[in-house]
Parts: sequence; C-alpha cells; structure tokens
Amino acid sequence: MVTKTIVLNQASTYHNSGSKNARGLISLSGENNILGELRLYNVSYEKDLKMLISIGGKNFLFHDVKDDFPFKIVNAPSSDDIFVVVAQKNDEKWREVVSGGKEIIDKARLFDEPSQDELDELILSEVDESELKTLSNQEIINPFGDEIENKNFYSLVEGQIDELFSRFPRFSQMEAIIPDSEWVRVCFSDNEDEHYLLGKLFADGKVSHICYAIPAKSEGDLPPKSLEDFVQWIPLDPEKLGGRGYWVMYQDAKTGENVRV
Repeated sequence: MVTKTIVLNQASTYHNSGSKNARGLISLSGENNILGELRLYNVSYEKDLKMLISIGGKNFLFHDVKDDFPFKIVNAPSSDDIFVVVAQKNDEKWREVVSGGKEIIDKARLFDEPSQDELDELILSEVDESELKTLSNQEIINPFGDEIENKNFYSLVEGQIDELFSRFPRFSQMEAIIPDSEWVRVCFSDNEDEHYLLGKLFADGKVSHICYAIPAKSEGDLPPKSLEDFVQWIPLDPEKLGGRGYWVMYQDAKTGENVRV
C-alpha cells in the first residue's frame, strides 16, 4: 500500500442529534510506516471517540479522536486488507459510529464482549505508543515530525490528493472566485449536500496551499469553534453576502500547518 483513501459510513446503530448521516474520510500514505489523517462529519464529540485500524489482521488503536486527526502507524504489515472503525462509548459499551474498508475484524467481539481493560491491553500491546503523533489542539497540525525534514508536506500526500482530483468533478465556481486555484467537489453519497471541497492554491506554478472547504447556508452557519481561527468565509456570490458559501481552511503545502486567517 502506498496511498489509500477510505470512506467511512455511518453504522446502523448510531444516531446523532442532527438529521444528517455521520460520515468519515481517512487517508493513508506509506507502507511499513504509515502517515494518516481522519476527518469526521456530522459526528457528536460529546463523548470520547476511539479509532481502530486493522491492517492485515494487526490492530492499532487511537484514543481521544477528534476531527482533522493526524496519526502515524509504525511497523504496519504490508497488506491491502484494511478496515477502520470509529467507536464511541455509550451505556458503558463501545458502539460503532462509522466504519469502512475490507471488514476483517469481528466488531461485536471488539466492542461488546471484552471489558474495556481487556480491549485496551489486547490492542495497545501491538502499538508503539512512543511513535504515535496525536493532535492535542488546532495549533498543532503537522503530525509527521522528522518525516518532512527533507521533504515538504505536499509531497507526502500528493498521491492521495491526485486520486481525489481524478475521481471527483472539478468545482469551477470556486476557481472563478480564487485565482490560481483548482478545486474538486468530494461527495459522500447521492445527496449532493453531503460533500466538501478539496482545493490547491498555486504560486509560481507550484502548490503553495492545500484547501478544505465546508459548505454552509450562510455566514451565520458557523463552523466548529475549534476551527474559528483557521477558516475564512467565501460566499459563492460576492454580491449576495447573505447567501450560500464555504468555510475554507488553508494548509501550508510545505509544513502541513494550518494557516491562521
């Protein structure tokens, strides 16, 4: 496995407070040492979340999962048999929220039968926690440490971004608003409202920023508070400031850090 993007769909047993379905997108890059990022949509953060990634039958567990969650896996087996499940504790049991990939683990065994202590001991015994890079706050975006000392961030994720650009349609409206940019509309389902935009900004012919845009009915439809220092409101029609648009986040292509706006 070099690069892989997996769409996570809502579990039938998960019900959030909103009317929209929970979704997730996880990007993986590398082979033995894997760099990844998890993005969640329409998922409640009122209770703790965990993510389990099974690669070739070997399990890796991540605690305190948040949105825009970067991580690193070391000593991963070489396998395309990958399954991802994000779970939340409810009524003293861990329940599946979203999942995707090739299902090769027994979810019922993971989240219902063992006690939490047994589950932690089972999975954490296979994880080198000293190598895990987790996102403690929105100011720390670069999870890759020395991996990008001699490489810029974009070179590490270019393959998965190119894959999304090849799979999804271009979004010319945003390209007309923001000069020297390219955008695609990434949809999660047949419902066109369930999407986000992925963009690239260029300077001197090279990618300078990677962009993510979350749709909103108006500027009053605010993004999560944790992102408020990192997003810019872009209306689709500059002459109708009260209309639909996107909250756009800019990620420095060289460092991987989010840009304060």
